[in-house]
Amino acid sequence: MNIKNFVSLILCVLVLNACGSAPSSNHPVAVEVTPIDTSTRVIMETDDDVNWRRYTFKDVPLGFVFTDSLVSRLSYGKDYHVRLQDLFYKPGMAKKNVDTISRNYQWNMEYFMTDQVRSVITAAYRVSANGREYVMCSFTKNQLGTLPYEDAVHYLIDITNKNSINAIAFPDVDDDGGSNDIAEDVFYGKNGLAIRFKYYSTLNPSTVSAGIITQDNKGNWVVE
Repeated sequence: MNIKNFVSLILCVLVLNACGSAPSSNHPVAVEVTPIDTSTRVIMETDDDVNWRRYTFKDVPLGFVFTDSLVSRLSYGKDYHVRLQDLFYKPGMAKKNVDTISRNYQWNMEYFMTDQVRSVITAAYRVSANGREYVMCSFTKNQLGTLPYEDAVHYLIDITNKNSINAIAFPDVDDDGGSNDIAEDVFYGKNGLAIRFKYYSTLNPSTVSAGIITQDNKGNWVVE
């Protein structure tokens, strides 16, 4: 082998090694979902007449208060306090199925605001994706026989920046007899964490559509 061929061979090997070690742009970013044991790590308090329910997390400074008034709220740390109704997804967030989401928004909100004290936590998770940190919580009102209403309301709370908490609430439908565990529908989207959810696309209880909650490049919530 002459020197010219030898040099060419070395260059080829170096190029192949570089290609092999370079990360693939199509390789999915890992999303870590860690369950929070709500039976031991979340404290539920109420009064004798169940006029309100308070949920306090032991490992993160997170709390929920549900009442039948307009003050049902979420808190994080000492500075973040927001009414739950202000977290609910808004038609202006929709990038797809805009008409469907807008048409049902008020209907969903009316149900969301009814019997707040019946809200019972069913699951909670710590979620990490692409350097961002979240807490995800699921609540149900256990109102069997009230279809076509959604079965659960989920809260996704971006806690990456402790001085700028960003949260969203959205409904979900269990139309296949499953566990309605939102963790099964968490994945990495084009910009970051994405969560698939189902909602009734019309007042017809047999018609269900799927949407995706995610964030844009500025951290704003988007419904696709």
